[in-house]
Amino acid sequence: MLNIGFVLDGFLGWMGGCVYAGNIIDAVALGANSARESRDVNLYLLVSERILGADIEFTGAQLAVFSTKKETNYPGLLGVFLDQLHDKHEIYIYRDLNAAIDILKIDVIGLTNSDHGRALDIPWMAFLTDFQHQYLVENFSSRELYSRDATFRSKIENCSALLLGSNSAIDDVYRFFPGLAANKPIFQTPNIVKAFARPDRSSFRATSEKFNLKSPYLISCSQRWIHKNHEIIIEAFAKLRRENQETRLKLVFTGATDDYRSIGHRQYIDSKIQEMGIESEVVHTGIVSAKELVSLIQNSSAIIHASSFEGGPGSSGVVEAATLGVPILSSNLRVNKELGFGKFKYFEPRDVNALFRLMREISYENEHEPLFEEAEIEILKAAYGIRLIGTIKSIL
Repeated sequence: MLNIGFVLDGFLGWMGGCVYAGNIIDAVALGANSARESRDVNLYLLVSERILGADIEFTGAQLAVFSTKKETNYPGLLGVFLDQLHDKHEIYIYRDLNAAIDILKIDVIGLTNSDHGRALDIPWMAFLTDFQHQYLVENFSSRELYSRDATFRSKIENCSALLLGSNSAIDDVYRFFPGLAANKPIFQTPNIVKAFARPDRSSFRATSEKFNLKSPYLISCSQRWIHKNHEIIIEAFAKLRRENQETRLKLVFTGATDDYRSIGHRQYIDSKIQEMGIESEVVHTGIVSAKELVSLIQNSSAIIHASSFEGGPGSSGVVEAATLGVPILSSNLRVNKELGFGKFKYFEPRDVNALFRLMREISYENEHEPLFEEAEIEILKAAYGIRLIGTIKSIL
C-alpha cells in the first residue's frame, strides 16, 4: 500500500494554483483507479489550520477531517479547488504536518508548493511556480526578490524531486540554480487537459442571467496581476469598438481584481476602462466556480491571454478553451506555445495593435467543436496519473 500526501497550502492563495493542484490530483486519482498496479494507492489531501483561517473542531490533538462527500461551505479558495475535482476527497486539516504524516502513515509527499526545508522525514516533491521575479524585476520589491530566491533555493536543495509546468521553467532552474539542479530529479507536468462535464445550453442560461450577459463576447480569465496586461486587452477592445460602433460585442473578465504587489492596480484598470469609454461593454464576474468558468469560455467567441510571463502553458482558462475548440488569442511567449493543441493566434504581449488586428479576424460565433471527447480526456489524464505515480515511487 502506498500512501501519498498532497500539501495544498501553497496552492490555495490564487486561482491558478487551485487549478494546477486540482489537475494533478485528478490525474493521480484517475490513474490509481484505472491501473492494476496502482490500485493500492491512497491519496491524502492536507491543508494547515493556519491557511484555512476557519473554526475547526479537532477530534484529536493534531488532525481534523472535512468530508467533501457532504455539502459544506469551505473557506477561501478551498471550495473553488474542490469544485473542480472529478472525485470526492476528504480534506485533512493539520496543526503539525509531521504529526499528520505519522497518524495517516503517509509514505511520500507527491506534491507541495511549500518550502519544508529539512523538516520532513519522508521524501517530498516540490513544485516551483515560475521565475517571473528574475525577468520582471520591476514587479517585485527588493524584499520579495530576496525571499523568492531564498525559497526556491531551499526547495531545490531539500526536496527529493522537482515538478515544473514547462520546458521553459525547467531551463530556468538550470539557468539560475545550475549547481543545485544538476543532481536533482526534475519532472515536467505534461499538458494534460481537464476532465469536465460540458455545460448544456440551460446551464449557460443560468450563468448568463447571473452576470447579465449575452453573446457575443470575448473573455479573459486572468486575475488582475500586473503581468497579465489587462490594460492591453482593454485598449485593443476599445479600438475595435470604435471601429464598429454597431456591434453588440462585450468584454468579460473573470477572477480576483487585486494584486498585492501593486495596491493601486485595480483602480488603474478601472480608470483605463472609463478612459476608453467602454464601461457599459465590460463585464466583471469576479471569482466563478469551475462549472461557470467552463460555461463562460464555451460560449465565448474567443479567449484572450495577454500575459507577459507564465510558468506553464494553459493557465487562465487557456487549457479549457483549447479543449473546447474555442479560439485563443495569446501572447507569443515560448511557454504559451508548449501546449501542443488548440486554436491559437499569437501576438506580442504589449502590442495593442497586434491584438486589435487579431480581434478583427474573429468570427463572433459561439458554436465550437471540442477537440476531445470526455472519454478521451479521462484516458489521457489517467495515463499521466499512472506515470506520475511511477515518478513518485521512484523518489522513495
